[in-house]
Amino acid sequence: MKHRPAPADTRSVPFRGGHVQIATRAAVEGAFAPATAQDETRTVEVTWTTGAAVRRWDYVEELLVSEEAVDLTRLNGGASVLNTHSQYDLKDVLGVVERAWIDTEGGIAVGKAVLRLSMRDEVTPLWNDIKAGIVRHVSVGYSIDEYEIIDMPEQLPVLRVTRWTPSELSFVPVPADAGAGTRSAPKPTGGDHAPGRVTIPETTKQGVHMTKRVRAEKKDHQAAVRQAVEFERVRAEGIREAVSAAGLEASVADEYVRKGTSLNAVRNEVLKALAQKSEASQVRSQNSNTKIEVKHDEAETRRAGITEALLHRHAPGKYKLEGPGADWRGMSMLEIARAVLEENGERTRGLQPIEIAQRALIGTGDLPHVFGQVARRTLRDAYGAVPATYTPIIRETTATDFRPMDRVAITGAPKLLEVSEHGEYERAKLGDSAETYRVKKFGRIVGVSWEAIVNDDLNALARLPEMFGRAAADNISDLVWGILISNPVMSDGFRLFSAEHGNLLAGAGIGEAGIAAAEQALGDQTTAEGTALNLMLATVCVPFARKLQAQKLLSSVNAGKSADVNVYQNAFDLVIEGRLKAENSPWFAAASTAQADIIELAYLGGNQGISFAERTGFEVDGWEMKITQVAGAAPIDFRGIVKNPGHASQ
Repeated sequence: MKHRPAPADTRSVPFRGGHVQIATRAAVEGAFAPATAQDETRTVEVTWTTGAAVRRWDYVEELLVSEEAVDLTRLNGGASVLNTHSQYDLKDVLGVVERAWIDTEGGIAVGKAVLRLSMRDEVTPLWNDIKAGIVRHVSVGYSIDEYEIIDMPEQLPVLRVTRWTPSELSFVPVPADAGAGTRSAPKPTGGDHAPGRVTIPETTKQGVHMTKRVRAEKKDHQAAVRQAVEFERVRAEGIREAVSAAGLEASVADEYVRKGTSLNAVRNEVLKALAQKSEASQVRSQNSNTKIEVKHDEAETRRAGITEALLHRHAPGKYKLEGPGADWRGMSMLEIARAVLEENGERTRGLQPIEIAQRALIGTGDLPHVFGQVARRTLRDAYGAVPATYTPIIRETTATDFRPMDRVAITGAPKLLEVSEHGEYERAKLGDSAETYRVKKFGRIVGVSWEAIVNDDLNALARLPEMFGRAAADNISDLVWGILISNPVMSDGFRLFSAEHGNLLAGAGIGEAGIAAAEQALGDQTTAEGTALNLMLATVCVPFARKLQAQKLLSSVNAGKSADVNVYQNAFDLVIEGRLKAENSPWFAAASTAQADIIELAYLGGNQGISFAERTGFEVDGWEMKITQVAGAAPIDFRGIVKNPGHASQ
């Protein structure tokens, strides 16, 4: 059966390598500012549900609101208050649910709660809007535990949720349930005809049949059957997604479907199975006699083979095809998707290509796992393959957060002073200036759509992450070499390369005279106390325009007389960097970073390079990976490097 896309008011969240759907409901308040808002504690009382009916696809969903129907355990256990149900970043947590309960207003049972918002500065604007009555829409995220179907002649079927579990509350911009929101709004009018509620005739209420059954009196019996089948399909697909994402056998899902076990109960059993430490453990279901056996070897072998085959197909000379990858040789991504579905026990006969791609991404954990491995490998390999020409002039360090960091130059140790008998030690000064900088965040998102699988577009999976890996490596080079090119002003008020710092030379080419001048400038540098540093030339950095000059200077010469001896033969390391190109082709000479601080390169948390997160697409139909790089660079001391601005005539 053709898979329907999730409705606009559901949210896809990670579930053990796959994704499950968590339903959400938005609700709006009245026209006044909430009188319950307390500035001192940043608390506000909200109504988060009135059980109002919501149209979903071609049926209506109605929540039963009562103390028996609503499980408040998670809300009263400190559930999060989120920004529009976003669960992708800790910054999306706006606060916490202090207390939740079921109350009655106008004869209607409603859900209420006291929310406490964070004192973080970034939450303050939202809090001000809540107090002013500008932000007033509240929404609840929940899972369905039990439900019944009410089938009425000439009307859409009603899915009445008789037991459900709220998991979080959110402030949202677009409402659905007109009876909920921040408190001090007009109350619902009550009764069966309250706004937004479904009116069900008493005769129909008495004839309600439970899940998967329909009324025989319905004029269009076949339509009723189709509706019941659709509801059963949603339950069955959810069970298969949960079981497959956990790496369990397809027969386990079939047994749960046959027994009529609820989706929530299946998820609980899957979580219990995954909690076992052994690779093969048995968990007895609370709902049936089914035994779940967790086996990892087969799924892991299959995933490793597919990963190996796709990498080999992307770059045969770079990635060898060995072991399990041979079984997947030459297969397109669509063929792989079909094979994965069939190995997981799903029938693919009669499915359209787009349906196969859709089910393989959403219904199993294999393809998302494989895509992640392929993207990681190509991304990291490309990142590591880009030459880090800046290495000789930088010192790496770790930033603990995004706040500005102060760095004091410690080139050269302070001079030791004589201490007389019973005399006091004098405190040394580490540096005469402190440079300040911070790390910054860079990133992009790479996605693989259903269409890319159907079209066998391997570029989207391997080539794009590879390109972003190179771009990430280039970004670090841009940060470091950009400092030498821009010549920034340091904390003492002078530019990095300046006459005041004694490291800006007269223009000259790379010959004996130019190198000798650079050595002299480095050797003349002193500590803040005036102590000679005796810095020695270790590296010369040149643009491609000066490559030939520098290489000739480093080459050996069979001299016939002393005047022809090459005194700089192999005397320093040569770095050739294309970013240094300029009108006069400037070049730079530096001491070893063991002798002097020059440029500091910081990564957040010591995570050198790139990090990434992945999920089955929410904004797009497919799979996506977010690439993040957090780094920063700054000149720490001017003493260890000199600049020769070059000259026009080469």
